Amino acid sequence: MRIDVLEDDDSLRSLLMTHISLSGHQVRGARNAIELAQLFRKETPDILFLDLSLPGESGFVVAERYRDTPKLTMVMLTGRSAMEDRIQGLEAGADLFLTKPVSLREVDAVIKRTSERRAVAEPGRQTWRLGTQVRCLFTPGGEKIPLTVTEYRLLNAMVRPVERVATRQEMIVHISKGDEYYDDRRLEVAMSRLRKKIQTYAMREAPIRAVRGVGYGFEEPCQIG
Repeated sequence: MRIDVLEDDDSLRSLLMTHISLSGHQVRGARNAIELAQLFRKETPDILFLDLSLPGESGFVVAERYRDTPKLTMVMLTGRSAMEDRIQGLEAGADLFLTKPVSLREVDAVIKRTSERRAVAEPGRQTWRLGTQVRCLFTPGGEKIPLTVTEYRLLNAMVRPVERVATRQEMIVHISKGDEYYDDRRLEVAMSRLRKKIQTYAMREAPIRAVRGVGYGFEEPCQIG
């Protein structure tokens, strides 16, 4: 998923962006409406988390500006709980509200639900999906591939936008998580086993590309959640 975070609080924006990025999604940040407009000119996100109280233009104004953007889910972050604010937000185009202090579990739930609704709305678009709750990889055809902890961590490191490559060091960090020592040899063995497992279940070659001297990339779109 492509996600933008419009939040003038540097600490909160950094927290959200780091969490969303570690979950495997593309994320960009903006401090105000001007910076967000620059991001939108480059690429439209799937989800926009926007603060209600901003310097300059408020979240209400921003929501009204982008309310007709196709397939955009807008989530307002607000410290206000008054019904009038929520009604005004809905009228401005917001789809959901998260009350500060923001729960990262709520953020995850919003992203997951948006991804699921997008898949239902586009039944012809079949992609891989890395299940975070059941620790499985689902093929475009719906086959369920159970994963070991190591295999899940490898895929989580690789599942990026197509043509993005995870370095060997990144993958080793994902595998070990500080639990035990891994080197290039153990990485190669783990990757070989993962490729064979995917090929066995999916009845096709695993879409994993090795880049000599760099690392590995997952070559096809893959949702997370």
